[in-house]
Amino acid sequence: MKETNFKQTDIGLIPEDWEIVDISSVVDNCCYGVGAEAVKYNGEVKYLRITDIDDESHAFVPKPLASPSFFDDDYFARKGDLFVARTGASVGKSYLYKECDGKLVYAGFLIKIHISNADPYYVFLNTLTKYYSNWILSESARTGQPGINAQQLKSFVFPIPPTIEEQERIANALSQVDDLLAALDEQIEKKKLIKQGTMQQLLTGKTRLKGFDGEWETVKLGQLLDVEKGQQVNGDELNDFAGFPMMNGGATLSGYYTDYNCEADNIIISEGGNSCGFVNYMRERFWAGGHCYIVSLIRKDVILYMYNLLKYNENWIMALRVGSGLPNIQRKDLLDYDVLYCCDINEQQAIASTLSTMDDEIQTLQEERDKYALVKQGMMQQLLTGKIRLN
Repeated sequence: MKETNFKQTDIGLIPEDWEIVDISSVVDNCCYGVGAEAVKYNGEVKYLRITDIDDESHAFVPKPLASPSFFDDDYFARKGDLFVARTGASVGKSYLYKECDGKLVYAGFLIKIHISNADPYYVFLNTLTKYYSNWILSESARTGQPGINAQQLKSFVFPIPPTIEEQERIANALSQVDDLLAALDEQIEKKKLIKQGTMQQLLTGKTRLKGFDGEWETVKLGQLLDVEKGQQVNGDELNDFAGFPMMNGGATLSGYYTDYNCEADNIIISEGGNSCGFVNYMRERFWAGGHCYIVSLIRKDVILYMYNLLKYNENWIMALRVGSGLPNIQRKDLLDYDVLYCCDINEQQAIASTLSTMDDEIQTLQEERDKYALVKQGMMQQLLTGKIRLN
């Protein structure tokens, strides 16, 4: 690696021999996808939609795997194609086509650009930066709703090294970290599937741990717990880093708040929104928002058993949602829900211990993944601005 001299540009300092270019200068084609419906997967042609691009890894992760109802050859993805979501909450989300993903036809809410005058992966990396995210927000604000068009996308500018070889060196260095992250994602997913199978056996009594043969019974959740809503706070009071996690109806935190209204080791259930019914276990103090149910247990010494019991029933709890605009789960419906319950507290604790060991293994892998994700962010900040050069 070597350091170099820099020059000031509109987007910050870059090496003297680098340039600022826009997307239009590195592509030879830019167009929208096909307006077909998603139908059952036909075993050959896959349909790429906005929801099939993973929010974190930006990989093709079908949800679910589908085929387009119609298409022609013009809509097949090929090597060098970069896809960008042009509307909705995920506007700007990007995916670089990989041949290992198979035959893909891309949907109408995606913009396709074919990169021909630069390393495709290098260009893709520039759509993962904070600068790009801020640019997307700025462009969307002009129209008053989340969205960009092809002409706007082609105007996005970014720094680029003078040679394709240097672009490739940067791309290769960062792709190695991506490969490591993908391997960890695969391990985490396998561990989760193993835990899910174990939950299905242990939390239904199909498999009993050694030494236990007591009775199980079907009870209402209201016999085991109660729930109450948290307290709403203004979104302007949240930040991205400091304070206590703020949970408000989503599967992930909404931000950080200066105060907390719940102690650590609490179960919460999303009350409203697209994730209503999602069950979470909070290991630290946090603020529960107005769309978050805080669970109060009749017996607090079985919290891990109850968390796993609720988590196992999560899909059925989600099915209790009502309302078409902002779906929600009514307290009375939740408390009236039937679960199969192990009556022996010692067996409950043994089940919880077995499942918690699996959770710890998953958590260890997740922490390792988070560490490498931070490493990648640091590398991107250095390599994509030329602060560090690769020989």
